[in-house]
Amino acid sequence: MQQFRDSQPAALFGLACSGRVDVPGNELSHVILTRLPFPVPDHPLEKGARGALERDGGDAFMALSLAEGGAALQAGLRSPDPTA
Repeated sequence: MQQFRDSQPAALFGLACSGRVDVPGNELSHVILTRLPFPVPDHPLEKGARGALERDGGDAFMALSLAEGGAALQAGLRSPDPTA
């Protein structure tokens, strides 16, 4: 991260980042999402949870995928300024 901060202008790319990247100030001006962070639908745990919800008449996309993807997106794009 220090190299990114010291090498302006620069581009920072990340794929499936599991942690938070903090770039304060004007050093990071744009965020481009190539896909929303939805869970992998064919993962065994995801399949099992979806199957159970659908058997009970629930909407697995709304209950699981959308909720999990939204939480991941929100966690990655939080602003340190509570008024922003």
